[in-house]
Amino acid sequence: MTSVASVPAELSEQSTVPMLVRVAPAVIGLLYPALVWSVHAISPLALALTLLAPGVCLYLAFRLANENHYRGATMVAYFGVGAPALYTFLGGWLDSQRWLPFRANGVWVVIWCGLIILTLVERPRATEAASVRPAKLAFAHGISAAVITTFAVFHLSNHLAGVFGGGAHLAVMRVLRLVYRQPAVEVVLGSCVLFQVVSGSVLLFRRMRRFAGGLGRGPAERVGRLPAVVLCFAYQRGAAREVSPAH
Repeated sequence: MTSVASVPAELSEQSTVPMLVRVAPAVIGLLYPALVWSVHAISPLALALTLLAPGVCLYLAFRLANENHYRGATMVAYFGVGAPALYTFLGGWLDSQRWLPFRANGVWVVIWCGLIILTLVERPRATEAASVRPAKLAFAHGISAAVITTFAVFHLSNHLAGVFGGGAHLAVMRVLRLVYRQPAVEVVLGSCVLFQVVSGSVLLFRRMRRFAGGLGRGPAERVGRLPAVVLCFAYQRGAAREVSPAH
């Protein structure tokens, strides 16, 4: 009879995912600010590298999801797909405030160094049976998404007003900011964004436990669920830019 203690060792022997593949998404995320810096400091052609980084993370996420023995590394890889929007969100939030003694680049290094350590120490695990679908959490996740989507609609409408000229764009922006610059609205919007991150991560983790393929049974279903991962960070980016005093 095989002992429980021997299961991780057997999974390690069966796994075909090298450690470099598991750690690479976190390393790419850590180096992303340097890629952004190179666009201004070295050459505009380096912009291609900033676009390539999330693409590489996406490829590695699919490769890790095929086995699903390293769920932490898989989640980090999907997290790396949203790194560009997350970096903009941290910059718009932390670099424009004076209440906290933290800046975006410092927080970024701490986050991704922690994720590198997580992927290094993670042990392979067998796919577990899924629990009952968290309907209440999914419903609350959808409600918070509706609030953020409402903000996004007004945000995009503000940009579309620019079709009628710069004056129209500024006029609409001043009116809208009378609403979403209110402290109560900012608290609600920020809370919804944070809840999206936490609840989305929980739902994603439970989804990965349900299927051996990570986000679904096949590549098509996984790709179909990626917008939820990327749009979460995209909404954060828009919210950070609008509530930031610098804009």
